[in-house]
Amino acid sequence: MASQMERNGIETESFDVLVTKAESALSSGDWASAAEGYETLVRSQPEQASLKYGLARAYEGLGRS
Repeated sequence: MASQMERNGIETESFDVLVTKAESALSSGDWASAAEGYETLVRSQPEQASLKYGLARAYEGLGRS
């Protein structure tokens, strides 16, 4: 079982940094970077709807709906 400092294999600090980077990329229209970040996040936290929503928005920006 993962420690409290990890979220399915990603350390909490790294997870939070990835979320921030993915959100920033999304808001600046860097769809490819946002999609890459959200793909990693969704793999580690597949139950998180907000991450899936971010990934869907990035895919939409890339024309992949």
